[in-house]
Amino acid sequence: MLDIIDTYSATIIINLLKMINLIGPNPVLVGLKPEIVSYLTQSNFDFGNVLIAKHLDQGIEYLNSIKDKK
Repeated sequence: MLDIIDTYSATIIINLLKMINLIGPNPVLVGLKPEIVSYLTQSNFDFGNVLIAKHLDQGIEYLNSIKDKK
């Protein structure tokens, strides 16, 4: 799990996830502590279509639900 994050690192991660989303896959950000997610949302980072899951199981479950809909 990610313990701390700064604005520069957060920007890199969010932009990378947005680029992945542009080429097709649905990105899922997994392993962030609630404090990190709170910081990112309070800092007005735009997650777009990025899902944030607390645990890997939740992320996989989400991706499987999308696959089942297709």
